[in-house]
Amino acid sequence: MLDHVFRAFVESGSVAGVTIVRAAAQKGKPARREGGRGLIWKVRVTVGERQVFVEAARGGAREWASLDKLCDWLELCGMDAFELNVCVESFSAAQQDLEFVP
Repeated sequence: MLDHVFRAFVESGSVAGVTIVRAAAQKGKPARREGGRGLIWKVRVTVGERQVFVEAARGGAREWASLDKLCDWLELCGMDAFELNVCVESFSAAQQDLEFVP
């Protein structure tokens, strides 16, 4: 869902929910950081029963490095309530090799 489509859904009242999700960066400066701290924030939107991420104009999920800037953007779009999920969606390379034993 592109930025302008998200804004249109918000204006029409079609957005059932917004969740801010912490994730590993896939592009840009955060993705190139050393030490695995390339974490960013993404916006997952619920419209009806469908959940999609806000997309960047050049493709892929839009990413924010600053939670403050993301919250400011959501406020400008007309969103006054949203959820925050601080669990990282994907694992680092070191975490992928871990075994969990019950």
